[in-house]
Amino acid sequence: MTSSIVHASGWDKDISGLATSLTLEQSSNITNNTVDPVASSVHTLAIVNNSVSLFEGYGISLPFSVQHQSYSANDDFDNTAYQLNPALQVFWSQDTTLTFSSNINQTQLFSGSVGAEFVESSLEPLRQKQRQAAVSLQIGQAPNQQFFTLNAAYSDRETQQSELSSTKKSKDISANYGYRISEDSYLQFNGSYAWQLANGQTTRIAQAGLGFITGLGGSNQLNVIVGGYNRLDQQQTGIYWTISDHWAISQQATFKFTTSQRSVLSNDFKNTSQLTTTYTADTEYQLSETHQLTLVLSQQRSKISSSGARFNKRHLSLDWQWIVSSGITLNSFMAYANYSRFNSVFSSDSTQRKFGLNARYQW
Repeated sequence: MTSSIVHASGWDKDISGLATSLTLEQSSNITNNTVDPVASSVHTLAIVNNSVSLFEGYGISLPFSVQHQSYSANDDFDNTAYQLNPALQVFWSQDTTLTFSSNINQTQLFSGSVGAEFVESSLEPLRQKQRQAAVSLQIGQAPNQQFFTLNAAYSDRETQQSELSSTKKSKDISANYGYRISEDSYLQFNGSYAWQLANGQTTRIAQAGLGFITGLGGSNQLNVIVGGYNRLDQQQTGIYWTISDHWAISQQATFKFTTSQRSVLSNDFKNTSQLTTTYTADTEYQLSETHQLTLVLSQQRSKISSSGARFNKRHLSLDWQWIVSSGITLNSFMAYANYSRFNSVFSSDSTQRKFGLNARYQW
């Protein structure tokens, strides 16, 4: 009997997928403003490409996406976002790969949303640009006796709102080692070290943890890593974790639960770091070959110890997908979110309700 744990690579076949989509959405509060919420309809036109080309000994991936959003409430909110993720993977042997990857993207955020949790409330959106380059060496994968992954990455992020600007940079190295202890269970050890810059302040963070992966009988896969972190320049220590559980309840239903806690660079214009904790429960039910329902419950909590600022988001969404025909998919969705922010000076609470329809054509 083979292990139920499988590490999907995404590099096992040629992929050529170009899709276009149109989303019509109505939102009750696009700016997450507490006093004067701004309702608006949002039209999003997107082009998404997902391509993988395999050759003798290596593979090339060139995914990208471009989307344009227009807002009925204010033309100044209209924007074009993009993301490009080229990658090259070298197949050294059956169990060893070396991957070079990069990510370039530009997006728009509103204060108070995830990614701009601690930015002061404003009707003016934030413009954000990010760049990342990484190299990853992977030796072995489940169901082998053991596996080892070594990663090195550089990233920078620039955020601008009116005359305010913020620059974040990070150089990271991390490793993960797993050892098989039973037919479908592994012990794993995780460690990382990063040199970081945020809003003119430098910081270093070291992390070390351990955990396990287990198949739990074949229909369930549980992945757990728990450890400690130390921000050496700020004398901040704490616990980090990454936990995920994927459960195939039946042929029609699946359940996924993920939670994590990390000390990350702050999403504001002043501070260095924040502690972010997330919980997500995702249930999918296949009504038929062409219809699927997805229910997602999530929560994010973030805090900045140096200022006492805290952020809490609770989110609920329901999505219905209909595969109309080969290449044509319709999605209708509705969502509710509550945002709470507070510190020693002020507190705010806002809600956002949205519903919409998405039409997608796969070429």
